[in-house]
Amino acid sequence: MDIADLVLFLKGIAIGIAIAAPVGPVAILCIRRTIFYGRRYGIATGFGAVTADTIFGTIASFGLVAISAPLFEHQTLLRFVGAGFLLTLGVATWRRRAVPRADAPAGRLARAYLSALFLTITNPITIIAFTGIFAGFDVVRGNMSYGQGLDLMVGVMIGALIWWIGLTLFASLFRRKGRSEEELPLLHHISGGLLIVFGLAALGSIFVL
Repeated sequence: MDIADLVLFLKGIAIGIAIAAPVGPVAILCIRRTIFYGRRYGIATGFGAVTADTIFGTIASFGLVAISAPLFEHQTLLRFVGAGFLLTLGVATWRRRAVPRADAPAGRLARAYLSALFLTITNPITIIAFTGIFAGFDVVRGNMSYGQGLDLMVGVMIGALIWWIGLTLFASLFRRKGRSEEELPLLHHISGGLLIVFGLAALGSIFVL
């Protein structure tokens, strides 16, 4: 890897962090699952978002029209589905009364991953966000080789992973506090309420944007 490729890789890491950092519904899920079920579930949630971001970043980087065109063609339907999923998840979380368990079933890891992947992938606008950030970092050019594109996307993936693992480790600091019986309803209401707000905002944006 020469200097130019290394710079591109490092820019990819910065872009990955920039894409992952804004607080959204997946971040709320990551924090909540870490507090209630442990680090594995927070990281699994983050991995779901990283997978979707890597897919969108690849589309934006290589200009895969064959994939991006159908996504944008059906983006309203996808956003409706994503908003509905958020609202359902938010209401279920608000009403939840379960006590956090250290021995949560292993199947929850797959569910944590898939739900985060689904929430992120149902928002094709992320491709536009990637395109704007790529332009800001001046990384996508017409003469970029596939090898350079791969360096960029590996950097994006690593940057996103750094953010999600860091967020999980931070949330785990509150895990013992989250297990307090007095605070359980409040945690459910806060996380559920935020998810409902994000769901309503996603639903409203369909008619505005």
